[in-house]
Amino acid sequence: MDFPLFDAVSPALATGNRLRLVKLSGFCPRAFLFFKLDDRFMQQRQAIRNALVRAKGWIQEPIWKFIWPDHISFLWYDTKNWGDALNPVLIEHLSGKKAKGIDINIHQSYWVDEEADLNAVHYLVIGSTLHHADRQTIVWGAGFTGEFNQFRQPPRSVLAVRGPLSAQSVRKQGVDCPNTYGDPALLLPRFYQPQSFEKKFKLGIIPHFYDFKNPNLQAFKQNPDVLVINIKSNIKKVVDQLCSCEKVVSSSLHGLIAADAYQIPSKWILISNRIPGKNFKFHDYYASCNFEETPLWLSSDTSWKYLSQACSLRKFCPDLDQLLEVCPFADSTHLV
Repeated sequence: MDFPLFDAVSPALATGNRLRLVKLSGFCPRAFLFFKLDDRFMQQRQAIRNALVRAKGWIQEPIWKFIWPDHISFLWYDTKNWGDALNPVLIEHLSGKKAKGIDINIHQSYWVDEEADLNAVHYLVIGSTLHHADRQTIVWGAGFTGEFNQFRQPPRSVLAVRGPLSAQSVRKQGVDCPNTYGDPALLLPRFYQPQSFEKKFKLGIIPHFYDFKNPNLQAFKQNPDVLVINIKSNIKKVVDQLCSCEKVVSSSLHGLIAADAYQIPSKWILISNRIPGKNFKFHDYYASCNFEETPLWLSSDTSWKYLSQACSLRKFCPDLDQLLEVCPFADSTHLV
């Protein structure tokens, strides 16, 4: 079975919707780039954005229904991040339908009122995006960024969340939430396996994209026993590089989730304080694995052998069969 989206470079996935919206507004991508680079045109760019916002999704939903009448809509951060970019890939492989993302940065600018078409649902799947749910949202696998996050509006239904800490926050807001946990990224090995699991590196380091240029990583990048993996690379490349490492440390949550999915010993590390949420999402995920984890700080003096010795393999993970069983868009003919 071919998975063409695995070979797509994530920046292309990240910019596709944005460029499509600009084209539909009568502007070419070159003009959009010109506006982006020149502050004198910020007002014009804002006018375009406001027009799209006032449309309340008119461009994103009905036009997609015309071009792809049988598609699945989902909310995401339209960025280059590996976990976010995995959303359309996983949805299409599970459903056999076209997956079309709605950029949260646009969606959050309007309110779903009582007259909204509640037959037009969208999903929250992979990511710390649960606080963006509204009356049209069905949640399957997403989590909160922080303990005190609030829904924009109570979602239509919650079928599964990333972990029990997110579930607790959901229930505190008066919304039903089952005890079905798991980040859907854990399902990736059911759809993609690297051609080789040959171990070429003693240790892989997967920094959060905020941390990738941190100076404390320079020595590791020059060490032949260590591979520093760019989480902004395309999905297939990240997995292939991950599986070429004997052990993995990561300041990116989805770096750790990918390591667990492919059963590679791992360790949570901190490289900076730039990641928002006070580590809530990490504790939420590890709680779903019935595992308590304390991160290690990585500094310029940290040895790769010390990091490697700290790695361990998760012996318990969420019930992925149960997670898959409640997936609202899964088609059994594609689960092979």
